[in-house]
Amino acid sequence: MIKKVIEFIQSDGWLNTIRFILNGIWSALGRKSVTLCLVGKRIDLKISYREYWNQFRIKAYTSSDALESVNFPRLKYTPYHRWFDEGAICRVVFKADIPVAFSWTHYKEHSIGNVGIFDMGDSIAWLGPYFVHKNYRGLSLQQLMINQDVSNASENITSFITSVNQRNTASLHSFLKLNLFIGGCSVFSHGKTTINIKEGVCPYLKIK
Repeated sequence: MIKKVIEFIQSDGWLNTIRFILNGIWSALGRKSVTLCLVGKRIDLKISYREYWNQFRIKAYTSSDALESVNFPRLKYTPYHRWFDEGAICRVVFKADIPVAFSWTHYKEHSIGNVGIFDMGDSIAWLGPYFVHKNYRGLSLQQLMINQDVSNASENITSFITSVNQRNTASLHSFLKLNLFIGGCSVFSHGKTTINIKEGVCPYLKIK
């Protein structure tokens, strides 16, 4: 546990680590937590590129064995073995040979704690989670990864969905800027989850 806290501090900073711990405590106590669900059609998404992104290199991974060679402790705290078995793709952003950010793209289905399993079929992909090392924030690297994930998705993918905690305003801004919109939310309070999906969005946010 101490090792995990130290690694979180090194990658997230003191403030975000404290927030992460407090959020876990709040959830354990059953306090209110709001997760926003976002939806976007591929043809509506705004894909842009910034010249300074050329200093970064992105590599895609599709197996646990390949990912083991990446020295990025924060990435290893994701359930990457299971996600790869389910067909997910991980992309890691490097500055020189240093990994500084990562993203995940999920297909067919994806589970979110306290919400359920989203059934995405063959035409929808799930974007995220995303993470950027504290020393490289402010460079719009999440935008870079979202752009890569969308651009490299197979042609049969016509829509994308994701979820963001309401308090994570920076990540929420990245998705809204891409032109995804809020299609619903899940509210976890006192051990119970209430899901609200906007009219017309049900074909995208199907929960098993």
